[in-house]
Amino acid sequence: MREIMLVFFGAGIGGVLRFVLGSLVYSVTGRNFPYGTLVINLSGSFIMGFLFVLITQRYTNLAPYLIAFMLVGILGGYTTFSSFSIETLRLFQDGKIAYAFTNVLVSTIGGILLAWAGYISAQKLI
Repeated sequence: MREIMLVFFGAGIGGVLRFVLGSLVYSVTGRNFPYGTLVINLSGSFIMGFLFVLITQRYTNLAPYLIAFMLVGILGGYTTFSSFSIETLRLFQDGKIAYAFTNVLVSTIGGILLAWAGYISAQKLI
């Protein structure tokens, strides 16, 4: 139960960080291109890779609930793209090249197609 509550609170923190940073970026760049989301996804991927190395190679005795709070909670609330990025990187590192490229293609193309399908489905309900 402790891990669930920490993930819950971490996701709230990550969501607020995403909102604040995205708003700041859009206030500077405008909304002609999704720069806010791009900055969030790229920075989240960097942070995920950075923390992953620290947790697996330096701070190996870190409590699982703290890992869940940081990686699943805060970064999950900030961006799930960071999880996608580190999982794909691990596939490449493990020599599972076909799996890695499959993950990239299915996640990006599938995500766009499903977003379109959800959009169309909601339009038909309205």
